[in-house]
Amino acid sequence: METSLLTNKPPPSPSASASASASEATERRPSSSPSIRTIATRLSSLLLLLSLSLWANHEASKGFAVSVLNSAAASPAGRRFNLLFASNGRAATAVFLAAAAIEPTLFPDPHLFPRKPIRRISIELACHNISSSVILSHGPAAGEFTVSLSPDLATGQDSASKLPVALRYGVARALLWDGGGASPPELMEALADYLTSPSSFKRPAAVRHRESCWAAAEFVEFCERRRPGFVARLNRAMREGWTEVAVDQALESPYRMACTDYLRRRPPPRRRASSSELHIRDR
Repeated sequence: METSLLTNKPPPSPSASASASASEATERRPSSSPSIRTIATRLSSLLLLLSLSLWANHEASKGFAVSVLNSAAASPAGRRFNLLFASNGRAATAVFLAAAAIEPTLFPDPHLFPRKPIRRISIELACHNISSSVILSHGPAAGEFTVSLSPDLATGQDSASKLPVALRYGVARALLWDGGGASPPELMEALADYLTSPSSFKRPAAVRHRESCWAAAEFVEFCERRRPGFVARLNRAMREGWTEVAVDQALESPYRMACTDYLRRRPPPRRRASSSELHIRDR
């Protein structure tokens, strides 16, 4: 014999049923707030990248084009370079930012200090370690330059900070006149070092040629403070060629006097630069 157990509860009212159904629907429906935040974050990132791309194209239309080559794409360094700089347009943006920061020092007045004509700067991550962290070479046509980066720069936890510095080295060297290739290499390196970070350059470097003083960016900074506009005047002079008199004229005083004064005032030599620090070499 089957027995049915019936509860002695009255039937629920319509309003109570509606409230219960609404409560159950609310509990079952997932919150939309996280999705909205995620979409907003992605949209903001997309708009930022779009703005940077438009700005980079605008800068390119005013000056030069930038191309990025990854010759080590299959290696870990190449994949990291592509992730951090190539695929998101950050490499091109870093080049334009570097040029925008350097040009006012080299060309404070475009009429008095004509800009060096540059059509294209190519950024290349080399497929193997090269003799210097950064190598600048001339491209196939006039006004074209290639900044080759060693794969070592794209490895390690600090690669995101090392790569922009390396790019700025290359851009500085590309923007400098070099006296038709006749300017002393140590002079060009010191100028490029200074332009990388004129007010806070910290790379240790001892004076390698005591008679020339051109082994350290600190001497260039010393001359610029002694006679503001020194770097721009010297760079303009090297547009026509190279003579030692150009340094005296840019400094508006005998160069050797400034060198002697610098050597007397500079602090004791610091440690020698390690092989991991950046250098620029012409090819």
